[in-house]
Amino acid sequence: MQGLAGKTVIVTGGATLLGAGVVQVLRQQGAQVAVFDIDAAGGARTAAAHAEGVRLWPVDITDDAATARAVAEAASAVGPAGAPPALHGLVNLACTYTDGGDQATRADWQQALNVNVVSAVMLANAVRPHLQRQGGGAIVNFTSISAKVAQTGRWLY
Repeated sequence: MQGLAGKTVIVTGGATLLGAGVVQVLRQQGAQVAVFDIDAAGGARTAAAHAEGVRLWPVDITDDAATARAVAEAASAVGPAGAPPALHGLVNLACTYTDGGDQATRADWQQALNVNVVSAVMLANAVRPHLQRQGGGAIVNFTSISAKVAQTGRWLY
């Protein structure tokens, strides 16, 4: 990876083990990171693991208004000192699922689709104007091996 020094990147799902790893790699490359996660305690642990350059927004990414506010705040608050507000990237990593897919309710399915798919699109829409102002950027959407290989019981994943 090159060119991340001083760039601001949002990572959804940054409270997870994989999310914390992504945050760590971004910081090693010099990026400033905004962690968006509904798990405030886990997100705080991710942020606390770094002396600087990582800030948590405990946000429910299925709430479009809250997400839009968090994106605007991150663009203004996370970058290097003295830098103008900017966002340069988004990593969509947040997900939810339940085991026992054969017993999943309609609400379980709707929640999984809302977090795992719809929210990734809504976040991309929210950051796109910021990326365009910067002359570009990157949006990375994570998926799972479950996209190609079924995992017993994890129908919603």
